[in-house]
Amino acid sequence: MYKIAKIAILAGVAVVIGGVSFYWYQTQIANPPDIQCEQNLFVEDLKQEIDKMKNFYASNCESDVDSLHKIINAKFIINGTNKKFALIDEETHNNLLCDYKNAYAKQFYESCICVFSKPWKYAEVKWRFDRLTFFDSNTCTLDTKSKENLASIKKIQTDYKAATNLLQQTSYVGLVTSQKRINVSKNYLMSYLSNCSEIAEKLRKYPQELERQHRKYIDAKLNALEKLVTNDLPQIQSDINSKSNELRFYDYNSEDYSRLKRERQELESQYDNKRNQYKQKRENVVKDIQDYCNNAKKTYGVNPQPTDTWNQKINNIKSSFNQL
Repeated sequence: MYKIAKIAILAGVAVVIGGVSFYWYQTQIANPPDIQCEQNLFVEDLKQEIDKMKNFYASNCESDVDSLHKIINAKFIINGTNKKFALIDEETHNNLLCDYKNAYAKQFYESCICVFSKPWKYAEVKWRFDRLTFFDSNTCTLDTKSKENLASIKKIQTDYKAATNLLQQTSYVGLVTSQKRINVSKNYLMSYLSNCSEIAEKLRKYPQELERQHRKYIDAKLNALEKLVTNDLPQIQSDINSKSNELRFYDYNSEDYSRLKRERQELESQYDNKRNQYKQKRENVVKDIQDYCNNAKKTYGVNPQPTDTWNQKINNIKSSFNQL
């Protein structure tokens, strides 16, 4: 009886030791079983983020959507930076990224329009124009609406640069050109550029600036005509007289006499040419004044400046010329 009890105890101890050993082996030594996931959790996370962007409502059009974009885009960057340790395959990554770009394009466009509908400065919105490069891709095709929306934002930047360039073109080159420039400036004021504090007011005053340059153009032509009559022609006449006086001191057959005579003849030719130019230049400037008076209101939207000073100057020039 005692032996049977002893054997039973030893058998029980053996079973316990064996069970403990088996459990220790399974939990500490043997390879753990593979955990099978029905879904890629990273993919599901990105899908949720994309849905969040699609349904996003911005309380602040200037920053909210950009903050969300930076968070979501960082996840795409993490997965796409190192292919070896990517959490999802490349095809799935590109498909999700394309879906995200279309979702973000809509929100980005609405955010931009919100900003451009209020006063803005180029330096403050430049990052928005730079952000357009995010949507460029050889592996993703945006939907038609997204393309149109992004193109309209790009056009604002293109128009801004063109308008800035236009404002530097103020020199008078003719009424037709002035009218074309003014028409372009008015078109810009019918766009979101009308809210750009840097150039909107300059565009509004652009016609007046062109009118001012037109008057400066006429002033310059009158000054040139005055210089021709009061300075150039008298100076040439003085040089001719000087050569004539020098000729009296040389023999007719000397080389110096021949040289001085040629020089005097050249001066006389210059004098005649400039006298002939006077009439044409005077007629031209008179016509310019008439064109200004007849078209200032129509072209520039302002009443023409009084021409009394110009007319008086023309009469003075004419009088000086008759005294030559």
